[in-house]
Amino acid sequence: MSDQPSDATRQAPSLAPSYPLCEIFSSIQGEGSWSGRAMTFVRVWGCPLLCSWCDEPKHRNPNAMQHYSLANLLQKIALQAQGEPNVLLTGGEPLALTGLERLVQGLKKAGYWIAMETSGIGGRPPAQLDWITLSPKRHAPPPQALFKVADEIKYVVDQNPPPEWLHEIHSRSQAHANVWVQ
Repeated sequence: MSDQPSDATRQAPSLAPSYPLCEIFSSIQGEGSWSGRAMTFVRVWGCPLLCSWCDEPKHRNPNAMQHYSLANLLQKIALQAQGEPNVLLTGGEPLALTGLERLVQGLKKAGYWIAMETSGIGGRPPAQLDWITLSPKRHAPPPQALFKVADEIKYVVDQNPPPEWLHEIHSRSQAHANVWVQ
């Protein structure tokens, strides 16, 4: 008889993903179509783009990264949300998050309305999202298919945008019913 555990009693390594995040907080949405709505913001750590004007540098700071299992994340969101059902996945870049679809499924199962703000770089948006804000970047245009599934398009422009960027914004506003400029 062997002292080794049988295959049936051996514990398998955990297959649960760990999500690198840099911030979870509740506030009022201040941009776009849902301005004024209470939201719990889940800020993803990391982004494949290196935009010099990024308004959220925490996602690049390794000291700001915290790993959450889905169970821990749901618990933290429940504490932050205090009964408000709205969650916004933002970044960094949520589409670059490994296991995003599983995360969205877990949030839906827990009863949350889920929005995501994305540059469109990093993957496909999960089908179970309730709202997609596409924030295209001039130097890294998203796949054209994302413009069709986006509920709103949000352009961030500097003080003197180049004419081709203004043309892009104008063209999109003619083809999409919900375009914002900031």
